[in-house]
Amino acid sequence: MNEVDELLDIVDEKGNVVGQETRGEVYKKGLLHRASHVLIKNSMGQIYLQKRSGNKKILPGYWDISSSEHLKLGENFEQAAKRGLKEELGIETQLTLIRDSHHQTSRNELGGEILLENELVALFEGVFDGEGKFYKEEISEVRVFTKEEINQAIEDGSMKFTDWFLEEWEFLQKV
Repeated sequence: MNEVDELLDIVDEKGNVVGQETRGEVYKKGLLHRASHVLIKNSMGQIYLQKRSGNKKILPGYWDISSSEHLKLGENFEQAAKRGLKEELGIETQLTLIRDSHHQTSRNELGGEILLENELVALFEGVFDGEGKFYKEEISEVRVFTKEEINQAIEDGSMKFTDWFLEEWEFLQKV
């Protein structure tokens, strides 16, 4: 199945499912749906980030949070977080919810088409030492960074980051 044909649950502001729609229509209409983000650190506190594949429809080649996954029909935030982490990075580890469901939006243009992300997102954190096996269709590179390296790259613009990573990173600086 083509990614744009995947069915997603459409939700209200409280996260209650109110219908289903294809991912393509969700992006086109800016319909509210759910996603899980995962931040993975190693035992030294370094942070795993992924670089989005050039094949990605939204923000190809941008650096992103360790794992980001839309919820499948009927799935909860934690299930999606664990599934996405395993599918994208080949990592299985204990996850802790560090930011409850919150609203994130972004607007991106691709070949003249406007793509609207409108999500209720939960943020999880986990610890992993080792190397995962990342899914090359979606990810072109995975690297470990210190907090200082990320802050420097944001400040000097030497790396491009997704809007949703920057929002989560801003939150993480406060906790």
